[in-house]
Amino acid sequence: MQPELNSVRRQLGFTQEELARLTGLSLLYVNIKNGGKNPSIVSAFRIAHVLKKPMEKLFGNLIATERG
Repeated sequence: MQPELNSVRRQLGFTQEELARLTGLSLLYVNIKNGGKNPSIVSAFRIAHVLKKPMEKLFGNLIATERG
């Protein structure tokens, strides 16, 4: 799931530590999400908001399926 998240995060110059701090999520949580685990909808929103990208772009159909 998260190859796109990793790619976008790196393109924007964020480390996992910075993304964790800016989203209010733990570094362990961000690390797990970068590794391919499903995020909660709230966590996905936080990450997408910080990266200024649609949740669907970062997390694919997993988020679209949960929402609808």
